[in-house]
Amino acid sequence: MAHRMDRSRLLACVALLTLLLAGLVGLLRPASTEAAATLVGPKAYYLALGDSLAFGYQPNWDWSNGYADDWYATLRSRGTTSYTNYGCPGETSSTFINGGCPYSYLRHTKYSGAQLAAAVSFIKAHPGQVSPVSLDIGANDLLGDINESTCAVSSTWNADLQRLDSNLTQTILPQLVAALTAGNTRTGDLVMMNYYNPYQNTCPNSPTYIAQLNAHLAVDAAQFNVPLADVFTAFGGSNAPICNYTWMCSSYNDIHATGGRSGEPGNGYAVIANAFQSATYAAPPTTGAITGQVTDSSTSNPTLGIPGATVSAGGASTTTGSNGSYILSGVPAGSVTVSASAAGYGSGSRSSVLVTAGQTTSGINLSLTPTAGTLRGTVTDSVTTNPVSGASVSIGGVTTFTDGSGGYTLSGVPLGSQPAHISASYYATWNANVTVNPGSQTANFSLTPTTGTVTGTVLDAVTSSGVAGATVSVGGVSTTTVAGGAYALTHVPYSSGASQTVNASASGYASNSTTVIVQPGLSVAASTISLTPTTGSVSGKVTVAGTATGIGGATVSSGGVSTQTRADGTYTLAGVTPGSGLTVTASASGYGSASQTNVTVLAGQTTGNVNFQLTPTAGSIVGTVTLRGRLVSGATVTLSGNGLSRTTTTDGSGHYQFLNVPAGTYTARASVYGGWIQQSKSVTVSGGTTTLNFAM
Repeated sequence: MAHRMDRSRLLACVALLTLLLAGLVGLLRPASTEAAATLVGPKAYYLALGDSLAFGYQPNWDWSNGYADDWYATLRSRGTTSYTNYGCPGETSSTFINGGCPYSYLRHTKYSGAQLAAAVSFIKAHPGQVSPVSLDIGANDLLGDINESTCAVSSTWNADLQRLDSNLTQTILPQLVAALTAGNTRTGDLVMMNYYNPYQNTCPNSPTYIAQLNAHLAVDAAQFNVPLADVFTAFGGSNAPICNYTWMCSSYNDIHATGGRSGEPGNGYAVIANAFQSATYAAPPTTGAITGQVTDSSTSNPTLGIPGATVSAGGASTTTGSNGSYILSGVPAGSVTVSASAAGYGSGSRSSVLVTAGQTTSGINLSLTPTAGTLRGTVTDSVTTNPVSGASVSIGGVTTFTDGSGGYTLSGVPLGSQPAHISASYYATWNANVTVNPGSQTANFSLTPTTGTVTGTVLDAVTSSGVAGATVSVGGVSTTTVAGGAYALTHVPYSSGASQTVNASASGYASNSTTVIVQPGLSVAASTISLTPTTGSVSGKVTVAGTATGIGGATVSSGGVSTQTRADGTYTLAGVTPGSGLTVTASASGYGSASQTNVTVLAGQTTGNVNFQLTPTAGSIVGTVTLRGRLVSGATVTLSGNGLSRTTTTDGSGHYQFLNVPAGTYTARASVYGGWIQQSKSVTVSGGTTTLNFAM
């Protein structure tokens, strides 16, 4: 099976466990198959046949820990040295005979054609050396008959079941038995298996169906004296710990067995491998099994089990499933004491439990008394009743923190009166004792806030407009006003009802303050704070002399403060110390500077129309003359315009220059070969050095 293939295909191996239609009445599983032929025993080659169980499929892509892998590990101690796995996910009994397995690309061992033919060829290629041959087949024949949501089976079930029986008894088993027979003597052991029930928790009628399916398989195998591995019983019958032995309770929700590696719920494949071993080469049993449930003595419903409890007896141990049930295997025969323990509980035991070799002793239930309790609740604000997230909750030495909804859960808290400490930033700590009882209980806490919020506005005393960027502080907490002058100071300490001073300051303003009484857990609006300006402003425009063209990026300054003109030449110079007879200066690169004197500036006001006209300064023109990419020496360059006419020639490196060129726009022309080749360009000089190259 592919790691993410369609689920109805992924479940092909064992989905048949719940497929059996209730209408098939009267078919009972035989107490035992007919006496099988004397077993040959393990030989050099082990051959695994079947579908995804034989393949060892798991939804986490661990495909190397199936039952065939586990059984081979046991067979090696009996002399088996080679392991071949032909298992193909999605295989039906028909494709087993005729070929066409839908997921043949997932096979561990590659072969051509049908699995049956490949198996027969393999056995014949190693005459007398192949034993055992394991086989699980048939689930996919009936997969399409089941509705997984309703557990109902379609009307085609009877015909499909008959086809499975026919394929097994008329073709598959006869051919495999024949390949393993020389003369009248078996040369190798063929072993089949029945099925566990992964849907015992989701389909209440499935135990009846699995009994019917396994009865069919038993009858088919018995006709050929083929041993049948009792996987159903090995898993625990109708009360199997499915969540441990399969992936049904994981996020994969997959019915395949587990492989026992880290991160896998259990080791169902090992149980299947042991069932094959028990049906064939196991020594007479010296141990038995014990089943039961571990429950909580403090609950009102004693049937609710304790998951994850450890159960042990006679040196064997196991862990309870999600409902507290357990199966303890490998317990030495005789009278034993069964003990159970779990975190947060006292231990419990039952003595004189009689264990019979090869059998299961059921109903050995144990009840444990809690030694700790679980507390759940919410921490809220005593004023607003809002949840307090991130609060520390410590009871009886066990600590946790509240979530975004103020909720918490503390497990494993010692019973009895325990000290509790509930704390959070900006709240008074809650200290008292809490009585902890067995089981789960609710304990809510309310914390008293120790801080409040102060809001308000800072305005310009002259214009009544908001002052943005002002610093506002109270009780050691500070913030900055936003556009419009608004501010909000959070977590301001409560001072037992005493008045506190709110201070406001801003550049260019005299500081001011107001008072406020902080209320814990609440927001209080302080009165508006008005700041009196300590500086004024100057505005105007900087243009090119004799034009209305603004000069962007010009510097305007006065009394140690400066600003840059906008792209259109306008400016506003703020922070100017009030007074009369002030000097304001404007300057720009490529222009002469200009000043205005006797400018009067008033605090909190803007003096407008302080304009400047800047005269461009003289500049230089430099450049090169090239002809077909090569610098030309001795080329003639002329410059004319604005009443000016100059001529020069390029030097030995092809360079030329015109110095002290008044600001303005000119025509420059370069010529070579007595004017036969020439080029003209327009150039504007506005101070500084202007580069103008000619390429002809």
